[in-house]
Amino acid sequence: MAAVNGYATAQTVRERGGLTAIAPEVLDDAITAASRIVDQYCGRRFYADDAATARVYRAESVHLVETHDFHTTTGLVVKTDTGGDGTFETTWAATQYQLEPLNGIIDSVEGFPYSQIVAIGSLGFPRHRVRPLVEVTARWGWAAVPAVVEHVTVDLVRRALFQEQGIQSEQTGSYQVAYDFVGMRQLLSDGHRTLLAPYRKLAVA
Repeated sequence: MAAVNGYATAQTVRERGGLTAIAPEVLDDAITAASRIVDQYCGRRFYADDAATARVYRAESVHLVETHDFHTTTGLVVKTDTGGDGTFETTWAATQYQLEPLNGIIDSVEGFPYSQIVAIGSLGFPRHRVRPLVEVTARWGWAAVPAVVEHVTVDLVRRALFQEQGIQSEQTGSYQVAYDFVGMRQLLSDGHRTLLAPYRKLAVA
């Protein structure tokens, strides 16, 4: 079974990590686990959905809605529940909002998808203390996996399959293969954290 929404291919891991003797299914499982560890640490995921789906949000202010990452305006629809009754009856025109970050740049790092919708017309986002009053339909995720994310994923797989001490493992040939997700997460080094720091995000409700 191929890696599920993995941030590196098996071929890349074999070439960079020298893991030529690892069984394909073991390698794919490790890539999947490493990719989800990166997601968990960064508070976002970097793979892209094929189709647009709807999600609901509470507005930060009448001018701002923070969303999960979405990588294209194709299929994008913004609606609001102005009556507070669970029906999103008001559809916003593209001229009524602005998508950010501008130019896809955050703290001088390029390549970010959209994650904020800013009202720029007379229409404001309705707010409620508890109820989500904004519905966004979008193709969630990133258009391309950042090179840094791929690098960390490859290195996590390499570290796990050339097992370090203190992690549950079982011997397979000249390798030790880790099966413990928590154990692999402990292999996330200070260097990895530094590389991933620009991509960390506070969770969006």
